[in-house]
Amino acid sequence: LSAAVLNLEEALLRGNATKELEAVQQAAAEAEDSFVSGLLKSLPVELLARPVPTESGLRHVLSEHLSRWATAALVPPDSGLLGELLGRAFRQIYILDGEDVCMPQESETARNLRVLGKAAKHTNVREALPLLDELQGLAAKRVEATSREAKQVLHVRQTLQAVKAHVQCLNAMLL
Repeated sequence: LSAAVLNLEEALLRGNATKELEAVQQAAAEAEDSFVSGLLKSLPVELLARPVPTESGLRHVLSEHLSRWATAALVPPDSGLLGELLGRAFRQIYILDGEDVCMPQESETARNLRVLGKAAKHTNVREALPLLDELQGLAAKRVEATSREAKQVLHVRQTLQAVKAHVQCLNAMLL
Protein backbone atom coordinates (compact mmCIF):
# COMPACT_ATOMS: atom_id res chain seq x y z
CA LEU A 1 0.00 0.00 0.00
CA SER A 2 2.86 2.38 0.85
CA ALA A 3 4.56 1.90 -2.50
CA ALA A 4 1.29 2.30 -4.40
CA VAL A 5 0.55 5.58 -2.59
CA LEU A 6 4.02 6.95 -3.41
CA ASN A 7 3.58 5.96 -7.06
CA LEU A 8 0.21 7.74 -7.09
CA GLU A 9 1.79 10.89 -5.69
CA GLU A 10 4.44 10.90 -8.43
CA ALA A 11 1.87 10.17 -11.12
CA LEU A 12 -0.29 13.10 -10.00
CA LEU A 13 2.55 15.46 -10.84
CA ARG A 14 3.15 13.82 -14.23
CA GLY A 15 -0.48 13.43 -15.21
CA ASN A 16 -2.52 10.39 -16.19
CA ALA A 17 -2.61 8.89 -12.69
CA THR A 18 -5.57 6.57 -13.32
CA LYS A 19 -3.50 3.36 -13.33
CA GLU A 20 -1.78 4.35 -10.10
CA LEU A 21 -5.13 5.20 -8.49
CA GLU A 22 -6.42 1.74 -9.46
CA ALA A 23 -3.28 0.19 -7.96
CA VAL A 24 -3.86 2.00 -4.65
CA GLN A 25 -7.52 0.97 -4.69
CA GLN A 26 -6.52 -2.64 -5.31
CA ALA A 27 -3.88 -2.55 -2.55
CA ALA A 28 -6.43 -1.05 -0.13
CA ALA A 29 -8.95 -3.76 -1.05
CA GLU A 30 -6.34 -6.49 -0.53
CA ALA A 31 -5.45 -5.01 2.85
CA GLU A 32 -9.18 -4.71 3.62
CA ASP A 33 -8.65 -1.03 4.39
CA SER A 34 -12.10 0.54 4.14
CA PHE A 35 -10.79 3.96 5.25
CA VAL A 36 -8.47 4.34 2.26
CA SER A 37 -11.04 2.81 -0.11
CA GLY A 38 -13.67 5.28 1.06
CA LEU A 39 -11.36 8.25 0.62
CA LEU A 40 -10.31 7.21 -2.87
CA LYS A 41 -13.92 6.81 -4.05
CA SER A 42 -14.49 10.53 -3.55
CA LEU A 43 -11.67 11.60 -5.90
CA PRO A 44 -12.64 13.38 -9.15
CA VAL A 45 -11.26 10.83 -11.63
CA GLU A 46 -11.48 13.23 -14.60
CA LEU A 47 -8.93 15.50 -12.91
CA LEU A 48 -6.38 12.68 -12.67
CA ALA A 49 -5.97 12.51 -16.45
CA ARG A 50 -3.76 15.61 -16.42
CA PRO A 51 -1.04 16.86 -14.04
CA VAL A 52 -2.39 17.91 -10.64
CA PRO A 53 -0.39 20.82 -9.21
CA THR A 54 0.84 20.98 -5.65
CA GLU A 55 -0.63 23.60 -3.31
CA SER A 56 2.25 25.97 -4.04
CA GLY A 57 1.70 25.47 -7.77
CA LEU A 58 -1.99 26.16 -7.26
CA ARG A 59 -1.16 29.34 -5.33
CA HIS A 60 0.96 30.48 -8.29
CA VAL A 61 -1.87 29.76 -10.76
CA LEU A 62 -4.38 31.72 -8.67
CA SER A 63 -2.04 34.68 -8.24
CA GLU A 64 -1.62 34.84 -12.03
CA HIS A 65 -5.42 34.98 -12.44
CA LEU A 66 -6.05 37.63 -9.78
CA SER A 67 -5.16 40.52 -12.06
CA ARG A 68 -7.58 39.35 -14.76
CA TRP A 69 -10.33 38.90 -12.19
CA ALA A 70 -9.68 42.41 -10.85
CA THR A 71 -9.97 43.71 -14.41
CA ALA A 72 -13.33 41.93 -14.71
CA ALA A 73 -14.45 43.60 -11.46
CA LEU A 74 -13.69 47.00 -12.99
CA VAL A 75 -15.65 46.38 -16.22
CA PRO A 76 -18.97 48.24 -16.15
CA PRO A 77 -21.99 45.91 -16.55
CA ASP A 78 -23.21 45.32 -20.12
CA SER A 79 -20.53 47.59 -21.59
CA GLY A 80 -19.04 45.33 -24.26
CA LEU A 81 -15.57 45.76 -25.71
CA LEU A 82 -15.27 49.40 -24.67
CA GLY A 83 -16.02 48.40 -21.08
CA GLU A 84 -13.31 45.71 -21.24
CA LEU A 85 -10.80 48.31 -22.39
CA LEU A 86 -11.93 50.68 -19.65
CA GLY A 87 -11.58 47.89 -17.07
CA ARG A 88 -8.04 47.18 -18.27
CA ALA A 89 -7.12 50.86 -18.08
CA PHE A 90 -8.47 51.18 -14.54
CA ARG A 91 -6.73 47.96 -13.51
CA GLN A 92 -3.37 49.47 -14.45
CA ILE A 93 -3.78 52.13 -11.75
CA TYR A 94 -5.63 50.09 -9.10
CA ILE A 95 -3.67 48.28 -6.37
CA LEU A 96 -5.27 45.22 -4.76
CA ASP A 97 -4.78 45.74 -1.03
CA GLY A 98 -7.76 44.01 0.58
CA GLU A 99 -8.26 46.68 3.20
CA ASP A 100 -11.68 46.88 4.78
CA VAL A 101 -13.21 50.28 4.30
CA CYS A 102 -16.48 51.04 6.04
CA MET A 103 -18.97 52.21 3.46
CA PRO A 104 -22.66 52.62 4.14
CA GLN A 105 -23.46 51.16 0.74
CA GLU A 106 -20.68 49.29 -1.02
CA SER A 107 -20.90 48.93 -4.79
CA GLU A 108 -20.47 45.55 -6.46
CA THR A 109 -17.16 46.74 -7.95
CA ALA A 110 -15.79 47.94 -4.60
CA ARG A 111 -16.91 44.74 -2.91
CA ASN A 112 -15.32 42.54 -5.59
CA LEU A 113 -12.05 44.46 -5.46
CA ARG A 114 -11.97 44.23 -1.66
CA VAL A 115 -12.57 40.45 -1.81
CA LEU A 116 -9.91 39.97 -4.51
CA GLY A 117 -7.46 42.04 -2.46
CA LYS A 118 -8.06 39.86 0.59
CA ALA A 119 -7.59 36.73 -1.53
CA ALA A 120 -4.33 38.14 -2.92
CA LYS A 121 -3.03 38.70 0.63
CA HIS A 122 -3.52 35.06 1.65
CA THR A 123 -0.57 32.77 1.21
CA ASN A 124 -2.77 29.80 2.08
CA VAL A 125 -4.87 28.69 -0.90
CA ARG A 126 -7.35 26.98 1.42
CA GLU A 127 -8.19 30.35 3.00
CA ALA A 128 -8.22 32.31 -0.26
CA LEU A 129 -10.59 30.03 -2.23
CA PRO A 130 -13.71 30.57 -0.08
CA LEU A 131 -13.27 34.32 -0.52
CA LEU A 132 -13.65 33.92 -4.29
CA ASP A 133 -17.15 32.51 -3.73
CA GLU A 134 -18.17 35.97 -2.48
CA LEU A 135 -17.58 37.63 -5.88
CA GLN A 136 -20.51 38.92 -7.90
CA GLY A 137 -21.22 39.81 -11.51
CA LEU A 138 -18.66 39.40 -14.29
CA ALA A 139 -15.83 38.72 -11.84
CA ALA A 140 -17.78 35.80 -10.37
CA LYS A 141 -18.39 34.36 -13.84
CA ARG A 142 -14.73 34.60 -14.76
CA VAL A 143 -13.47 33.06 -11.52
CA GLU A 144 -15.98 30.18 -11.46
CA ALA A 145 -14.18 27.54 -13.57
CA THR A 146 -10.75 28.18 -12.05
CA SER A 147 -12.16 28.17 -8.53
CA ARG A 148 -14.04 24.91 -9.11
CA GLU A 149 -10.90 23.23 -10.49
CA ALA A 150 -8.77 24.61 -7.65
CA LYS A 151 -11.18 23.11 -5.12
CA GLN A 152 -10.93 19.76 -6.87
CA VAL A 153 -7.12 19.97 -6.83
CA LEU A 154 -7.19 20.73 -3.10
CA HIS A 155 -9.55 17.80 -2.57
CA VAL A 156 -7.13 15.46 -4.36
CA ARG A 157 -4.13 16.80 -2.44
CA GLN A 158 -5.89 16.62 0.94
CA THR A 159 -7.10 13.09 0.22
CA LEU A 160 -3.57 12.05 -0.69
CA GLN A 161 -2.26 13.58 2.56
CA ALA A 162 -4.87 11.69 4.58
CA VAL A 163 -4.06 8.40 2.84
CA LYS A 164 -0.32 8.92 3.37
CA ALA A 165 -0.85 9.71 7.06
CA HIS A 166 -3.02 6.62 7.47
CA VAL A 167 -0.42 4.42 5.77
CA GLN A 168 2.32 5.88 8.00
CA CYS A 169 0.24 5.01 11.07
CA LEU A 170 -0.25 1.47 9.80
CA ASN A 171 3.48 1.14 9.14
CA ALA A 172 4.30 2.48 12.61
CA MET A 173 2.02 -0.13 14.19
CA LEU A 174 3.94 -2.87 12.39
CA LEU A 175 7.30 -1.76 13.75
